[in-house]
Amino acid sequence: MPQVVSDSELPSAATLSGLQFNISGIIGPALGGLLVALIGANFVFVANAACFFVVILSILQWKQPTAPPKVSSQDFSYSFGTTVRYIRCAPELQIVLARNFLFTLFISAIPAVVPVMGLKVLHLNSGNLGLLFTSMGVGSVVGALFIAPCFRARFSTDALILSANLLVILAYVLMGFVRQTELFLLIAALAGVGWTLSASELWVAAQRLIPDWARGRINATVMMVSQGGMVIGGLIWASLAAINGPGYTLFGAAVVFLVSLLLSARLSVKFTANLKKGIFNVLPANVKSAEIARLILAD
Repeated sequence: MPQVVSDSELPSAATLSGLQFNISGIIGPALGGLLVALIGANFVFVANAACFFVVILSILQWKQPTAPPKVSSQDFSYSFGTTVRYIRCAPELQIVLARNFLFTLFISAIPAVVPVMGLKVLHLNSGNLGLLFTSMGVGSVVGALFIAPCFRARFSTDALILSANLLVILAYVLMGFVRQTELFLLIAALAGVGWTLSASELWVAAQRLIPDWARGRINATVMMVSQGGMVIGGLIWASLAAINGPGYTLFGAAVVFLVSLLLSARLSVKFTANLKKGIFNVLPANVKSAEIARLILAD
């Protein structure tokens, strides 16, 4: 995407790209919850697997045009070592990776604990539980279409991420109190707004830092760090929910999330607004990573 659109269009392009995921997040859970009630969970999983075969067949029939590589191919060990040295010598990228890890660590409380709230506290059936995730998808679409453009025009990246994280914290606190299903679905939509805004801004910040020659490898690193945060956070919040209950776990997640925002105040990503083509191509005057990059490439 950064190679297709200009830097000024990158946030809007990221929002547009995320809409397909958010719209799927509206339709899929609602349809799944309805089908579970009608034909049972086993048949739903079988039907879902069959749909993946259709996707695989369509990919196999896709004739993607090939272009000769501009650089010589590298073996895995050399490519992996270059990526490690790149990240080790790029403090700006380390900040973005740390912010992604912290965000996913705390946002993982939604998939780990919110369904437990729906089943054990609100006593939702399968159809209503699907609507719970549909509500978060609706919030994500609203945030992407209406809130994100307005906020980007008025606030910096740091301010937007902070506002989105505070919205998630507020949603956690409210979820711990609310016991009315309709109101809980509305709060879930607010959580979807906060999730989408923060995730999209962090993604754009990472894309502005990554040079084209390492885009695939560094993107893989960003995804690995983010998914690692989801895994660790899921284990933590699910374990706490089993011990203390889902309501208290959401309260605790909100408090620790807020403390992490205060402690990570120095991990600002505002420098990414001055980058156009990657951290090693265009850099602020006080950043000396360009020379390090040349050493890495020479090595």
